[in-house]
Amino acid sequence: MSKYEVNDQCIGCGMCVGLCPDVFEMGEDSYQAHAKDVDTEDPAAEEAQRSCPVGAIQKK
Repeated sequence: MSKYEVNDQCIGCGMCVGLCPDVFEMGEDSYQAHAKDVDTEDPAAEEAQRSCPVGAIQKK
């Protein structure tokens, strides 16, 4: 299982949230996305990581 994190390079495009809302969400206090604290093997989470236009998503 893997966990994900979104770093401060996030531009808030929402691609990750659109692809995998079970793992990613938009922050209430900022325009950046955040990864929920969940272990997952969801292929959509990997797709979100690959699709991030600025490479702001990493596996922990």
